[in-house]
Amino acid sequence: MINSWGIKTVQIAGAIFNHKDDKKGHHDFFCDWWRKHIGILFTFSDTSNNCFQSYCCAAAALLLYLENFQQFLEHFWITKQSGRLNYMEANLWKALHDQATLAELAILALYGEAVSYPYVKAICTTSKSGEKKNMLDLGPLHKKVSTHIQAIINNPSILLCENPSNVTASLEEDEWQHPSIIKCIQKLNLPYLKELLIAFFTGADKTWTCFISEFAPGGLIDGATTEEQDLA
Repeated sequence: MINSWGIKTVQIAGAIFNHKDDKKGHHDFFCDWWRKHIGILFTFSDTSNNCFQSYCCAAAALLLYLENFQQFLEHFWITKQSGRLNYMEANLWKALHDQATLAELAILALYGEAVSYPYVKAICTTSKSGEKKNMLDLGPLHKKVSTHIQAIINNPSILLCENPSNVTASLEEDEWQHPSIIKCIQKLNLPYLKELLIAFFTGADKTWTCFISEFAPGGLIDGATTEEQDLA
């Protein structure tokens, strides 16, 4: 059962590592530490705003660089004058050492790879003729999303097998957004991944079913003429 611990974790991480208010969080300190110790420039996902995919991307980052995030929090803990983490920092520390929470982060990351990233790429890509897509023409794509999610619910091994193929596991057969995330999740050997994946994707399917009902055959969108769709 999904308890939203994974969602809470990426929200807290975003507030600490990349807060929308520059006067809050530890963005500059975190970025400086990351550059010095990891050797690359890195900005955490903007989870404090309604940014599509940000939770999936943040979950993947927390797993891919799990030990680095743990090391940063430990370093920050040691250097604090008070000698202790505040409530939010302590909760993130606990979450990044909790197998159940990490499992929920894994499901968020897998959903991003299989559905979220390829969906956004598909709706943002222009047609072969160079024309921009009309949102009202996306009924077939939305139906494809629902069908793909149901396929994964019925056969979780599509995503959870040792070497899942993007051809079958990705909505649009796209290359993985984070190629290392699959092996990273398998290496962590997290509990109840199959059960969590089915529960999460089942919930997602209900939401998609509600959303795409507007595009159902015989509905207003389906029956609208090209001129009416362009005007809309």
